[in-house]
Amino acid sequence: MARKTKGRIFKRGQTWCLDYQVNGKRIRTVLRKPDGEPVTDKEEAELAADTELRPVLAKDKVERRRLVSNALATAEDKAREAERAAQERQDREDAERNKLPIAAAWDRYPYTENTRGSVTRQLSPRTIRDNASHWKVFADWAAEQDLTALEDIRPEHVPLFSRYLRDRMTANRHNKIMFTCSVVCRLSGRPDHFADSKRYRSEPVHRENLEPDEIRKVIDASSGELRRLFIVAAFTGLRLGDCATLQWSDIRIGADGGRIIRKTGKTRKTVRFPVHPELLAELERTPPKERAGDVCPELAATYRRDPVRLSVMTRRVFESCGLTTRAKDKAGRAATASVRGFHSFRHSFVTECARGGVPLGLVKEWLGHSSPEITRIYENWNIDRDADRILKALPS
Repeated sequence: MARKTKGRIFKRGQTWCLDYQVNGKRIRTVLRKPDGEPVTDKEEAELAADTELRPVLAKDKVERRRLVSNALATAEDKAREAERAAQERQDREDAERNKLPIAAAWDRYPYTENTRGSVTRQLSPRTIRDNASHWKVFADWAAEQDLTALEDIRPEHVPLFSRYLRDRMTANRHNKIMFTCSVVCRLSGRPDHFADSKRYRSEPVHRENLEPDEIRKVIDASSGELRRLFIVAAFTGLRLGDCATLQWSDIRIGADGGRIIRKTGKTRKTVRFPVHPELLAELERTPPKERAGDVCPELAATYRRDPVRLSVMTRRVFESCGLTTRAKDKAGRAATASVRGFHSFRHSFVTECARGGVPLGLVKEWLGHSSPEITRIYENWNIDRDADRILKALPS
């Protein structure tokens, strides 16, 4: 057997080293502490040298093999631990790199169709726009909470967002927004924390009409395209989306004043009705050469981008006129349901037609909607206010 020696320690700069031979092979190595740092103290160097040489100086092969085996097992454990740590680090980096930004989630996974069983139905363009606006509400809220990716959303965030919606919107709108969030999460393959969120029942709120003087007050308080939007609503009874996206090609101006012919966004029915002289006067403020595209281009763009924003804009005009837009709940607090808003123009249109003796069937044809609400307006007359009109309508 080749000669073995204890070896010697020596100093190189500030670091202690070990020089020894094993079976005729000379080995020089830097002595290190358990944490891997080089040894700079002599006493520590002697201890480290003993630890390094112990397997070499074992008195019998069994002990030497045992020590070597233990050292090898320790090295293998360290190698496995290092490999596991490296893999975890790689997984974290991959997960961070593959995170889906909340702001980009709708573009990649839009909620554009419903699937029930084996049947898939494409949603209407208007519904898709509504869904996009729902997701934007969540994206804006998430940005305020410093949440940037879907993977950052935790179950505890859902009730916070729900409470935010309940303070600002109707129960129906709350439920739709929460459902849209759930669908987008599922489409993206990310955890759907919205699936079990609480849904609320909408309490019916009676919509109030606008009286003629209130309509004039709202129109006079507005300007530009917003004023034109209100005039269109007052003399057509169209919904907000149909008024905002009214095209010049929908309007036929002629010797008899003209007609508006268009397909409504909600029912997809084509409706036609006459153009009132005051509405005609407003439309003729636009020179004939400029009558192309949207009648209210800026508001049309706002509605297509964010319908809720346009609704809020119109409600603010109502409130600036001192008109109540929110009902009071039992505790006297402002409820989220709207009692006066843009849709009040539609109610007022039907009411004025009823007062003027326009046949119910004709009004339904104009509005493209046979709603029980229209029938109720015709059936519920104010006897004190309309007594003279009723008497005059009876034959002598």
